[in-house]
Amino acid sequence: MNERIERLNTMVDEGRIIRNRWKGTDKDGRETACLLAALAPEAAEYEDTGTCPAWVMPRWFAHLTPHMDDHGSVEAWPRMVRRYAACASKWVAHDSAAWKRVEIAARRASVVESMTAKEVLDVGNAVLAWLDAGMPEESREALQALTLSTAKASTIVWADSAWIVHRATEGEEWWAMAVTNRKMPSEVVDRFTDAVLTALEKECGLNQKEEA
Repeated sequence: MNERIERLNTMVDEGRIIRNRWKGTDKDGRETACLLAALAPEAAEYEDTGTCPAWVMPRWFAHLTPHMDDHGSVEAWPRMVRRYAACASKWVAHDSAAWKRVEIAARRASVVESMTAKEVLDVGNAVLAWLDAGMPEESREALQALTLSTAKASTIVWADSAWIVHRATEGEEWWAMAVTNRKMPSEVVDRFTDAVLTALEKECGLNQKEEA
């Protein structure tokens, strides 16, 4: 992991992190890579986020990384990359409980950004309450049934607000993949990414204002 972090930090410092492509070369012939591939070259080799080793980061976070890397605003991107790299240097010490707290914060952010449609307000608030309670398994099934019925009855198309809210009650990969498949305006991706990184920085003992 230390070698991977050193590779990531070097590529960040040298301006060799790229967007919207797995890897490439710059004008000087040096290797370039997206944010995920800089830390997990396996992902670029197979062009598949699922090939990122689980000991590098949880699979749901590997799914989200290209979304945060590629779809936020141009203005927010450089700072996002620095914040991500700073966290990567510290998250190796995270246990499953720390990652779960970050996951809950990320799920919460996806629901909040999906509650712009009136038809999902009630189920959205129910999902937020469930997330704030720590995603208790005993109430997951009933909540899934409620959110699924709302999504099916909705006039909103697949992978839009009602379905994002529903997916937030499901397993790690279903939820993360639903978020990455949704076409969000860059300002929404910026807010979502900021919420995820803020939660991650908290677990890493970083102060994002100091990192600005």
